[in-house]
Amino acid sequence: MPTTSALSSLTPASSQILEPATLPLFGSRLIEASAGTGKTWTIAALYVRLVLGHGGEHAPPCPLTPSDILVMTFTRAATLELSDRIRERLTQAARYFRGDGADDAFLDSLLNDYPEGTAREQAAWRLETAAQVMDEAAIYTIDAWCQRVLGEFAALTASLGEQTLAPSTAELLATAALDYWRQHVYPLQGTALETVLQRWPTALEWQRHSSAAVALADSVPPHPVAALPEWHIDQSLPEWLDALLPAMQQQLRTLADGWRERAARLKDWLDAQTDKDGTHQPHWDGRKLKPSSYTPWLDAIGAWADDPQAPLSLTAAAIHRLSEAGLQEARKAKAPPLSLPPEVAQLQTLWQQQEQLPDVPQLLQQHAAWHTRARFQHLKQQQGVFDFADALRRVEQALTGVHGATLRQRLALRYPVALVDEFQDTSAQQYRVFRHIYQPEANRADIALLIIGDPKQSIYRFRGADIHSYLQVRRQTQDRHYALGVNHRSTQHLVAAVNHVFAGAESRDGPGAFRYRPREGDNPLPFQPVAARGRAEYWGNADGELPALHIEAAWEAMRQPDAGELFAQQCAQQVVQWLNDPATGFYAHGNGHFTRLRPADMAVLVRNRNEAALVQQALRQRGLASVYLSDRESVFGSGVAHDMVAWMQAVAQPLDIRLARAALASPMLALPLAELERLADDEAALEEHLLLLQDLHGIWARHGILPMLRQSLHRLNLPARWLADDAQGERKLTNFLHLAELLQQAARTIEGEQALTRWLVQQIQAALQGQTGDADEQIVRLESDADLIKIVTIHKSKGLEYPVVLLPFACHHSRVARGSHPGEKSEDDHAGDSMSAPDTDEERLREDLRLFYVALTRARHALWLGFASLQKGRSKDCQTHHSAWGYLLAGQPEQSLDAPAWQTLLHGWANGCAGIRVATLASSFETHHYVPREQPRPLAAERHYGGAPDRAWAISSFSALTRPGASADRLATPMPWQTLPQRADDEPRDPTLPAPATAPQPTDAAVWHRLPGGPRMGNFIHDQLEWLGYDGFPLQLADHERERITQNASHAGWEHHAPALITWLDTLLQTPLWAVVACEDGGTAPAAITLGTLPASLAELEFWMPARQLDANRLDALCQQWVWPDEPRPPLPQRQTHGMLMGFADLVFEHAGRYWVLDYKTNVLGADASAYHPDALRHTVLRHRYDLQAMLYLLALHRLLRARLGTAYSPEQHLGGALYWFVRGLDAPGHGLLQLPGQTQWLEHADAWLNTANVRHDTDAATSATTVLPTFQP
Repeated sequence: MPTTSALSSLTPASSQILEPATLPLFGSRLIEASAGTGKTWTIAALYVRLVLGHGGEHAPPCPLTPSDILVMTFTRAATLELSDRIRERLTQAARYFRGDGADDAFLDSLLNDYPEGTAREQAAWRLETAAQVMDEAAIYTIDAWCQRVLGEFAALTASLGEQTLAPSTAELLATAALDYWRQHVYPLQGTALETVLQRWPTALEWQRHSSAAVALADSVPPHPVAALPEWHIDQSLPEWLDALLPAMQQQLRTLADGWRERAARLKDWLDAQTDKDGTHQPHWDGRKLKPSSYTPWLDAIGAWADDPQAPLSLTAAAIHRLSEAGLQEARKAKAPPLSLPPEVAQLQTLWQQQEQLPDVPQLLQQHAAWHTRARFQHLKQQQGVFDFADALRRVEQALTGVHGATLRQRLALRYPVALVDEFQDTSAQQYRVFRHIYQPEANRADIALLIIGDPKQSIYRFRGADIHSYLQVRRQTQDRHYALGVNHRSTQHLVAAVNHVFAGAESRDGPGAFRYRPREGDNPLPFQPVAARGRAEYWGNADGELPALHIEAAWEAMRQPDAGELFAQQCAQQVVQWLNDPATGFYAHGNGHFTRLRPADMAVLVRNRNEAALVQQALRQRGLASVYLSDRESVFGSGVAHDMVAWMQAVAQPLDIRLARAALASPMLALPLAELERLADDEAALEEHLLLLQDLHGIWARHGILPMLRQSLHRLNLPARWLADDAQGERKLTNFLHLAELLQQAARTIEGEQALTRWLVQQIQAALQGQTGDADEQIVRLESDADLIKIVTIHKSKGLEYPVVLLPFACHHSRVARGSHPGEKSEDDHAGDSMSAPDTDEERLREDLRLFYVALTRARHALWLGFASLQKGRSKDCQTHHSAWGYLLAGQPEQSLDAPAWQTLLHGWANGCAGIRVATLASSFETHHYVPREQPRPLAAERHYGGAPDRAWAISSFSALTRPGASADRLATPMPWQTLPQRADDEPRDPTLPAPATAPQPTDAAVWHRLPGGPRMGNFIHDQLEWLGYDGFPLQLADHERERITQNASHAGWEHHAPALITWLDTLLQTPLWAVVACEDGGTAPAAITLGTLPASLAELEFWMPARQLDANRLDALCQQWVWPDEPRPPLPQRQTHGMLMGFADLVFEHAGRYWVLDYKTNVLGADASAYHPDALRHTVLRHRYDLQAMLYLLALHRLLRARLGTAYSPEQHLGGALYWFVRGLDAPGHGLLQLPGQTQWLEHADAWLNTANVRHDTDAATSATTVLPTFQP
């Protein structure tokens, strides 16, 4: 363990080494905690002291309870971790004070200040009590704390009680952005419109940028433009552009005047500096002043002079070279003084004047952001909600408002001590809140503000983190800086290597390692080397210890995309080499205990998903699985979501061949091309898939969307197909199941297949527009928790650690172009958040340096880095010195370095540290594949199941019995859902059966004759009658029932049919059921009985009956024997049913002591009422075998009545019969009703035959007798 004196040599004079047992716990103090130096341990240690009131003259004002100590951090996960660690430390300290626990140097130092006896026991009691009440601890995120302040101090903060906190207001912001576009952009025309569309081509483009732009508007208030003093932010966009554009055009014409001639004169002068052969005169450096460079620059200026509305874009290098300083640099060392032409100074004046021109794109964004924010606030007020940003803003306003002094005093008393963790991630607004309360510059003795952070890890600028706030508080706490100087994470060799990476840049002249050192004064952001505690194991193989930092270098310059491909492949190759070597891993010092390297031990750090995709592809080519842990995309934006829309549409309308073909051809189903070709040519093959869609439609209608989608998975064998043939198979399967869950949740509040499909389409559109709604639920899930290589962005890796880290794209960078604007998206991935690009390339480089530091400090044992000599743009020169690593190695050379220079520099630098090795990347290499290690043997012997399940068992129904072409094997699949009854058995699905008449309906026919036929209409009418009948049918439709039918029709896509549907259903409710009134003499007589006057009824009676080896032909013979025996009808297909027979009767009702089954049919028999005469009805019943359906329903009712009524049951007395109501025949004689009497003899024969068949297969007759009772489930 390094000593304090040793650490002092590593710490700048402005900082002290932090001693957790003696740190003063009052006033304001800044604790700088470099990566891996035990920040969380230190916070827990200080918390123990605060609870004890420990420290003598360094003690807090008084002992504190957890509710008094405000601990602020910036993520919910961090608050949970801190709470757990602090509770654990308090409990450990309490036991230690009672003499129980392993040696602990920190607790020993505390223990010595509490004599044995009462003082020590009181201290232990205080610690134990604090641990027990940690659930009340004031450990919050800044958002949660602001919410608590608004609630606890409502009077002082003027909080509106009627407003509620909304976890996400993204949808409201998106609406506000589109409102801005409608109100301000739609009225534009001509040049004004073109100006806006150059900035944002579409409304959705502005909507995607609106979040970052509005956030930026909070910190950059609008201000008038000097060139346009009459401009005001609250003007409408047309008014503002009408004032701006003409003034801009005039200013540009004035600036451009004469520059065609000036550019020509300057070119002539430069040409005169060279010979005719193109070689320079002896006083000029030919590498710095070349006609091939300055000629296009000056030509561009001349072209701009002819058309000043066009942009004049020259690189910073070009502008510098054409300046007085740049031209002087191009002169050789001993060249005589040179008199420059006046055009050089005039050119510099032109640049300055251009810089002073209004930046139209930036002003456009400012205008859009201001108005969008105003609209956003209005929408939130309108809906009575506020978000976390509003909460922070309100707290700040309250602290500086009328009651600000009282609120500040109350908060300081409420939380006399505050520990702010990860302060480098603090925004300027958050810092102002802390400053108002704790006044760090005053260093008050009655309160304490302990600020903990590491400015070297300030990488969340895109979330509002303001490193300048950190630097400001650093100045305010001058002479009260403390440092954690020992790295507890990494090996000694790795800590030394990382120190070496940054130490060179820090020690040489210039702005320092992180480019914040001024020419005079102290460096506000220095690099402080840390000591290493070391680890108990080292990284090695059979040859010994491996280097802590391995660099693979490609010396020849190449384009960044080519380097990305190359280093992704080399990274994957290195991973395979390590994993295939059984001796590569971690060796314990001393006993040499070895732990072999596993895939999960490695993390590849990248900047964005594009780099991640390169690495994943390279790993996949070698047989290695990986997982991208930074994927914050919405699952609704995945390809599976798009394909699921097509699948749901096909299932919702299973007879639509167009939708079926589209779904079957989707990438989600991954059908081979040969199979798709067969479906295009073979109608029978397509019919099999249509039958599947019909089955799935029934599952969706009866059981919901989730069972339907899971059955789709199994019936189509999608998991096996995806996992076997698709490299993204796990991703597809995970997304499919995730979407299924979200659809099931949505189905709780959305009624109907079409409505649910539209909801999914809306979510997909929202995801494409960057609106994530309830973001956490929608984020794609980790596809596997197996032993996978982790790929993670540098931003996401902060706070994490991995045994081995690979950084293949260490030299990649993206310079900020001159004239870029805040709010533009950078190339980095930041968990899906929009990032404001750095305003200058200097800011970009500073941020890249901090990112590089974070990346290098994630590893425990080893780092593997790729070094590339990169070319950018049209330049053939190497641009690596503009990257963070290039700067650390080479500083800022006046010109780019070539391959030999980089090679010399890198090798020379590496020789300064024993833990660093540089290797030259091979020009070509053989691709090696990962060889998985032998699987570990199971701890116990495998157990084998010796049972013989009945694989022929299935669920059958009337629709399954009558469906042609379904074999017994098909009916006996382990997944029996295909045989469930379908709702719309009204219409023939078999193409071999004759279709209903399609003659044009006369215009004077009743409305129900003019409505479309088919299963969709049948399902719709059944659905309406089902919910109307659940609580008893009304006499006629009430207003709320009419409204519901209208809504349901709209969801089904039949808004234009809603009035006709209401008329039809209302007529149906009032139509008499003539044939069902029992007379005293046993006959029947007409009576005005309607659905609404039925005394008792039950909709959708579900029944289940055992059917063991049920012969369909035998059942058919019984039916034909007793139901209209002389009438012809199609025979049932040959098959046996084994399992259960189930179904749903539309309506069962009782009247005058008799029980009836009623089934609604919406079949289209003709164009008007004349087609619904009794012979036609009977012919239709027999053709579709509804006679068998009626007998099965009556058999179920017969068994139910026998079970319920017992010995009092008499079929002749209680069983009425079956009614088939062809509801399109309401205006026909008999109103479309057809009665099938309850054939007592048929029921007795069928009941006895089924019982006999069941008993033959079950020796326990008593059990059999109970199973024949149908389940009565309304």
